[in-house]
Amino acid sequence: MSEEQDENPPVRSSDEVSENDFSDFLIMGADEIRKRLRITESDFLFLGRAHNSRGRSHYIYAILDEIEQVALALKLSHETLSEVPKDLPDDDLGRRLTRNTFSAIEREQALHIRKLTEVLVDLINFSETNSNSYYDHYLLYQELVEHRQRKNDYIRYFNCENRNTQFSIDLTMRSIAFAETQLQLDKCWYLSGNSPKPRGKAALGILH
Repeated sequence: MSEEQDENPPVRSSDEVSENDFSDFLIMGADEIRKRLRITESDFLFLGRAHNSRGRSHYIYAILDEIEQVALALKLSHETLSEVPKDLPDDDLGRRLTRNTFSAIEREQALHIRKLTEVLVDLINFSETNSNSYYDHYLLYQELVEHRQRKNDYIRYFNCENRNTQFSIDLTMRSIAFAETQLQLDKCWYLSGNSPKPRGKAALGILH
């Protein structure tokens, strides 16, 4: 290869850049933000089990997980859809599986779009409550919803209650009650109603 070729690499079209590099840009961008947060993966996993001490940095770190998952999904979709199949099946089974393969990919993309929309709405709303106490309170409520869903699953599918799950619910509600001493409940935009009930008795908003 000549020096002239080294100095003048081939210019790729915008389509090539967007298809091949956009997901990499997302991953690199997310990684740069993580470095500014100064949270390691071990820190994040530890804080995920710690109540009343997570705050904004932990919340943003979790949001970056969503960004990276979208980037990885784009990579997988690109590998699947980047080329038109040379030999499309002409039998019923093959045609049906091909159709359902595309439907599965479209459904996954729709889920990512919905999640990113929720994230964008949340970030906009957090601009009005941009302090650690509100982020922590929000994360606690998300955790409470997950515990309650697990409790309902035990009752629905096994006709019994799980004591560990109930303990987690009680602990989370106590943590929420403590968190509410550090904030104004009427500013918690992520809770339903104009006057949300205190101590974990409110419900998350419609997008959640």
